[in-house]
Amino acid sequence: MAASNGDRAVATVGDRTLTAARLDTLARRAAVGFRNHPAVLYSGANHLAYPVALFGAALAGVPFVPLNYRLGEQQLTALKDRHPGALVLDEADLDALTDDALGEVDTSDLEGQWDGDAVAAIIYTSGTTSDPKPAILRHRHLLAYVLNTMEFASAAETDASLVSVPPYHIAGL
Repeated sequence: MAASNGDRAVATVGDRTLTAARLDTLARRAAVGFRNHPAVLYSGANHLAYPVALFGAALAGVPFVPLNYRLGEQQLTALKDRHPGALVLDEADLDALTDDALGEVDTSDLEGQWDGDAVAAIIYTSGTTSDPKPAILRHRHLLAYVLNTMEFASAAETDASLVSVPPYHIAGL
């Protein structure tokens, strides 16, 4: 997408927009820092950092785990404890992922073999009847969903979609 539609807006939050090319650049920069962790936990509201973290984790080859930031401190801590060594991104970290002032990094070694069976994301259930349970989504699951539910190149450049779910919900992913 970035190569063929680099100037096209792909994400907007408030008055800030990421183009496909900028998202690609930021995700690659994030991936360099993410690859030294076993997972990336996202504990924040909707933000331009969300797609940067999601694609950055994929490029780094580590699972992306969006957490329900509305949980109580005890529940949220318990979920974070399930992922020792993971990088936890919370509200204080999100602007840094999209900061235009940050310098570029060498991302040439990020190109690797795609593994459809690798874990792409871990989504936790709401935990309304017991402790939240993890739902494992592999790259092939997400790719199959996208390829079977989207009609590519059918949207005009002026078309947009409103995603009105929290980032920890499967529909947000």
